[in-house]
Amino acid sequence: MRLCTLLVCILWFSTALPAADLSGKWQVEFRTDSNTSARPLCTLRQSGNQISGACKGPHSEGPMSGSVNGQSVELTWKTGNASTRNSGDGQMQSGGGVWMFSGTLGDDGVIAGTGTAPTGEKGPFTAKRQ
Repeated sequence: MRLCTLLVCILWFSTALPAADLSGKWQVEFRTDSNTSARPLCTLRQSGNQISGACKGPHSEGPMSGSVNGQSVELTWKTGNASTRNSGDGQMQSGGGVWMFSGTLGDDGVIAGTGTAPTGEKGPFTAKRQ
């Protein structure tokens, strides 16, 4: 009986679908209730469960790193130096800081979740493959 159970497990693992590859260009949309926003276009590379790349927005650019665990995605975008200032239209100026995004890759191929601006403000974000 144990041999049969082991055989079933081996067959199941050998036919499991590989994790999604997030390599490519992604448009990120993020906005807080106070209108702080970011809309960077990111070029990502995935190696195993690690993500690297770069993002460029209207007012900021910098490297992005992160990880994928199943459908869960964690991303960190570092822009400029640690100071931040608002341009008046809700966009953070090139002083930059650290933007964090925590989401789930949906069946529709969109990553959705919660982002955190360098100011600490939180809001919803989506990332769509371009």
